[in-house]
Amino acid sequence: MPELTDMLRQAALTEEEAYARDLLLHVTDARLADLKRQWKIDRPAESLRLVGSTTLQRCVEACKEAGVRLDRAGVSAFKTAQGLDDRPPHQAVIGPQTAEAMAGVLLRPAGGGQTDHVRGALRERIQANRPVYERAGRIVGVPWRLLAAIHYREHECRPTSPGPGGPFQMDPPLTDNALRSILGRYKLPFRRVEADFQTAAVVAGHHLQTKVGFRLQEDTSAPALLKDALWGYNGRAYGSADNSPYVANDPPRRQLRIRGSVIRGGRRVRVDVLDSRPGAWIVYQELLWKFP
Repeated sequence: MPELTDMLRQAALTEEEAYARDLLLHVTDARLADLKRQWKIDRPAESLRLVGSTTLQRCVEACKEAGVRLDRAGVSAFKTAQGLDDRPPHQAVIGPQTAEAMAGVLLRPAGGGQTDHVRGALRERIQANRPVYERAGRIVGVPWRLLAAIHYREHECRPTSPGPGGPFQMDPPLTDNALRSILGRYKLPFRRVEADFQTAAVVAGHHLQTKVGFRLQEDTSAPALLKDALWGYNGRAYGSADNSPYVANDPPRRQLRIRGSVIRGGRRVRVDVLDSRPGAWIVYQELLWKFP
């Protein structure tokens, strides 16, 4: 994009606009499309990869709203907080990894701010499990963070099986014939989900795909589709994804009530309690910027 880069260099940009420019030039196409959609930028003159003045200014405003400082110290602090050692391209300030992480923060719901549920031992487990999530995501064609978010709700991201249904708590547990059919689709050997974490992750990803007609892809970012997949995984109770504790619980700001039955320790038990854990959609959004 030499012409666009030259055009922007010639413009009289403020410091914030210069940092915003690098952010927007180094996010993926899918991320940029999501940002423009969120900012309601659909001018024909601004094609997908064109970063015009409207997009630039909206990015500066969104960063201020999200508490992301667009200056040298602010970007440095952001990288440190995210554990990034991003090497920007020549003459850029914000590199691709930092841009993706910042975009994840900007794509939080308006006024929602950043959550910090994924920390400590949970964050360490997700980091350790990430290769398994990523491989399953490639095999089945789903975003790996979606698998991690489900795994959190089902078993706190622990790779060992708590009982029938495995670490992703398939409910009801799969029959051998059903499991063979799923694994055969992906040309994988027969292993039980209770005994093999990788197999469990693949089967969970397949189950997600069946809930949305196999419309998911590894880089899917459309909120409605992702939330519908999560909602479907949990059985589509509570009337909508946004009313489902499994999907949308966001304590302490929005705490929903679980009513029905859950599996605990391999047994089904009745519950009627306020959900104290974040929903899978909340966790997924947090993973976008914590695990760029």
